Amino acid sequence: MSDPVHVVNGDSVENTLARTDLPGAVIVWRDVLHEGDVPPGDAATVREARAAFLAESGYGTREGIRAGLAAADAALIRALDDGRETVLWFEHDLHDQLQLIQILARAAVHPGRDALRLIALDSFPGRPRFAGLGELSAEELVTLWPGRSPIEEPAYATAGRAYSALQHSDAGALAALADAGSPELPYLPAALRRLLEERPWAGPGLGRSERQILRAVAAGAHTPAEVFLATMRMEEAPYSGDSWIFSRIDDLASRGLLTSTAIGLALTAEGEAAARR
Repeated sequence: MSDPVHVVNGDSVENTLARTDLPGAVIVWRDVLHEGDVPPGDAATVREARAAFLAESGYGTREGIRAGLAAADAALIRALDDGRETVLWFEHDLHDQLQLIQILARAAVHPGRDALRLIALDSFPGRPRFAGLGELSAEELVTLWPGRSPIEEPAYATAGRAYSALQHSDAGALAALADAGSPELPYLPAALRRLLEERPWAGPGLGRSERQILRAVAAGAHTPAEVFLATMRMEEAPYSGDSWIFSRIDDLASRGLLTSTAIGLALTAEGEAAARR
């Protein structure tokens, strides 16, 4: 039988898998779908828009990012074409759940989708505040392998609805999916609620991450690194990388809500008022 294929959420898990005795190639799904828009359209249209956004955000060249996203997509489809067992390793947070629904929506109409398997979790023994697969050792990661499970039709249907709602920025549809629950994708509702908190869908204002940054500074965090760590402690399921928090700090400073002092970051009067809201 052919070796399996592993689809993971980042380089950390890829590196850990390389230290296990599990065979198979690894596909890293690198798009950060909770940042920026995910437009309607097919996979190529989405890749083009995402490459432009990520390049503008400083994550490489547009051409290089597009090529990386296209290579991951092509590797996934090739694995399904070949009927190889393809295991999705994703945890419960917003970053992973959006990647998961994108992959399931992409694979939903593929005749080889029965080869897909899912490893999904929100906790791990001995880790009271589980932060994700990336913190597990090779030995710990291997213990999850026997628990991989087939993906049933309801999961594809739910993922398709959720991904379409994301693409159309349909807050009502996202809220309805969150409220309805999802036995087939049990971590998706909380992730969608977190997404709705993050974006000021109803008009101008601050998302939850921006408010958390202001509250962290108000509580005494004076450097970007301190702010990042403080905001991660405010999350039920930490999902954001430090660079995105640093970018938000810069944006809040440009909007006059934060300023730099001799001891580091501080709130302006407008920032103090926003932090209290």
